[in-house]
Amino acid sequence: MKKAIAFLLAAGLALTALTACGRSASPGPAPTRESGQSSPPSDEPPDIRHIIGEGVTIHEIVTGEDAALAVTGCPPVGDKSTPYVYGELTRGDPFAYELITLIIVGVNYYGKKPFNDAPNGFIKADGTFSAQFSSNDGVGTDWDAEHIFLFLVPKGYQDTIEPDVASGYIVPPSQVAELKENSVCVVQIDRELL
Repeated sequence: MKKAIAFLLAAGLALTALTACGRSASPGPAPTRESGQSSPPSDEPPDIRHIIGEGVTIHEIVTGEDAALAVTGCPPVGDKSTPYVYGELTRGDPFAYELITLIIVGVNYYGKKPFNDAPNGFIKADGTFSAQFSSNDGVGTDWDAEHIFLFLVPKGYQDTIEPDVASGYIVPPSQVAELKENSVCVVQIDRELL
């Protein structure tokens, strides 16, 4: 009788070990989420690099033949969780281009972001980027930008953006037009106040 109980316990432990290994070795297909279904609760914070906030729409206003951008993450207007727009170069050589970021708050263009003398620009080797659109620490108006512009320019391009420091770094529309004309691709992100 003792041998039978010991055998059953050993068999049960072996089965449990095999089941646990089977689960970790072959997790099976990842669960999919259909429209209207909520994600299962998670202790992990959402990956904001891949979330387009509510009220955010994206338009490519200058389309390049050799290069293209895709925005993968952008906070809604006023959200202070991140001062970045995330994205990737979907077509083109990441070493051949850089980004210039401008914003519109009210009726004025402001830039280059985050700082005129230290703008965005870097696109990683894998084509991804994070473009900082707010140059303040949560107390200014950059967070409320209704529009964010990403200008993809050839690496080494010397823009003529010279914000008027006395007026709070407003960029004259003529300089924006020149930058747009010399850009390979331009993405406009509209953020509606909900």
